Amino acid sequence: LELDNVYTKVLSGCCNKSNPTPNLIAAQNALDTIFDVVVIAEWLDSPATIAWLADQWLCFPHKQGIISTPRPNFSRSRRYRRSKDEARRAAIFSSSSNFTQIYASVFSDLTLRNQLDLSLYHIAAKRHRAAIQSKWWDENKSPLSLPPLPCTLNAPCWE
Repeated sequence: LELDNVYTKVLSGCCNKSNPTPNLIAAQNALDTIFDVVVIAEWLDSPATIAWLADQWLCFPHKQGIISTPRPNFSRSRRYRRSKDEARRAAIFSSSSNFTQIYASVFSDLTLRNQLDLSLYHIAAKRHRAAIQSKWWDENKSPLSLPPLPCTLNAPCWE
């Protein structure tokens, strides 16, 4: 099972290992032509994203991205599962610095092997930002403020 740059491979419909740049270009073309809406999950709670989704796609009332009525829940609910390894898992995840130190080499390897997917992620983020930026400025006359993305290109993620 090969999991390197999965999104790029799926969206491009090809997998040229010797020269992967055409794969990224094909994936970007698919992103631009097939999908009407691209939303970055890390920005779903941003007032600008909420305003854009409310006005353009989901039709719920808001004032500058603040919802006074019951707010739509964008979070995924997870079932609680008990397991024998629960204490071990809790110990690993209890301290994020400990977790990232333990798995630093794994994360570094994943980041290196998935540079095309990271590039595609940043292309999608740029498209999302462009979609909401002019609308936000026209309605609020204030600069767009979005949280930073969790991964930057050519740098390790999960730090």
